[in-house]
Amino acid sequence: MQQAHVWTGRALHPEALAVLEGLATISVSSVGERNDWYAEASTADAIIIEGATFVTGEVMDRIGPRLRIIARPGIGVDRIDLVEATLRGILIVNAPDGPTESTAEHAIALLLNLCKQVMVNDRVLRSGRPFPPLREVTPGFEVAGAVLGLVGL
Repeated sequence: MQQAHVWTGRALHPEALAVLEGLATISVSSVGERNDWYAEASTADAIIIEGATFVTGEVMDRIGPRLRIIARPGIGVDRIDLVEATLRGILIVNAPDGPTESTAEHAIALLLNLCKQVMVNDRVLRSGRPFPPLREVTPGFEVAGAVLGLVGL
């Protein structure tokens, strides 16, 4: 059986490459500002795109009829024209649970940033002005023993 060819706009993690090993050949080139990535993607059976890349019907036509799968390693597929993909028989897949751990880590980092006033103090230091007297600085608070919560939709 002939291996599939997968094009992606960014380097894949070694774990992802290991999954595809023996199933597909991978080519990587940057989408960038130019439209020269279409030529390389046109040799692919599947493309893996980042969230910033729009895939319209026109893009699908430029890539050509060999394209069978558009994969998005993340939550949304809102930048892919699903109607146009359906008309061309192109399967759209994503990995909605992929960034779960990263999102949780980011939420904790933002909570700690707020508790410790990291960004505020960073801006003061980068401004080149003298650090204000401590009585004028909103202090962070100790996180040890505290209960932190995240409220959202």
